[in-house]
Amino acid sequence: MIAPIDKIKKLLNDDIITLFGEDIINKSFVDAYRVVNNLITDESVLEALFTQDLDDDKFSTTYDGTTDSQCDWNDEGYSDSKRILAVQRKNFYGVSKDDKYYDCYKISFLKGETSASNVNSLFYENDRWDPKYYINNDSKIVILPSDTYDGSGNTRIPKGRIFWHTFPTFHSFQTPDRDNTFNLSGKNFSDITKPEEGIIFYGIPSGARELVYLEMVLNLLQVYMADFVYNEEDTELVSLIKEQAAALLGKKNEELNYVIAKYGKPRKIAE
Repeated sequence: MIAPIDKIKKLLNDDIITLFGEDIINKSFVDAYRVVNNLITDESVLEALFTQDLDDDKFSTTYDGTTDSQCDWNDEGYSDSKRILAVQRKNFYGVSKDDKYYDCYKISFLKGETSASNVNSLFYENDRWDPKYYINNDSKIVILPSDTYDGSGNTRIPKGRIFWHTFPTFHSFQTPDRDNTFNLSGKNFSDITKPEEGIIFYGIPSGARELVYLEMVLNLLQVYMADFVYNEEDTELVSLIKEQAAALLGKKNEELNYVIAKYGKPRKIAE
């Protein structure tokens, strides 16, 4: 294991790295992280978060109250900039309650706002053992069915928990610290030391880190080839970089096949 920036220098020409500012290096990593993270199933991402050195409140929210205004996921914009990994409803209220969590299946916004919430619809969602959720137009998470709490039929948000993660950023937080999986404290990618490598990979299984590095290096090569003006002295270097890019792309494809096979989302077979 080596410092992340040294890993990049090992994969790429050291002279090229010196041409990039911290913002470009940071962005190249964040873009690579997002690409690889999107390839991985919710279950594999959540398993990685549970096994990494990270407090649960950095990737989960639990609501156990009785006042809707105190429920975090009922706040406007809650799901913005988050990847929602799992939603669970607690069967706490009503006949045959068992105080256990049940996984919620995601439904579309349109269905959630119409038939699923309509007591007169055949598609009304009222099964506490098969709950559903959707994200409304205010980016709030709505869990169905709601809890009833008096004889008049009034309802409240059910107890539950949500697992999620935010994406890495090397800039100051714009939201409360509790809403961020990563805490990079304004560091740059180049500042991350060898022992700290794990703090930039929350939500990425260890077997997928190599793919993130390769994706990042290819991002930097694209920037180099697109933005730098070459002179006659650069011709040989550019030729070498193109050869290196081809070799890195081949290695990336090998890692990509491995990651998809081990952690990836299953492909649908056309009927």
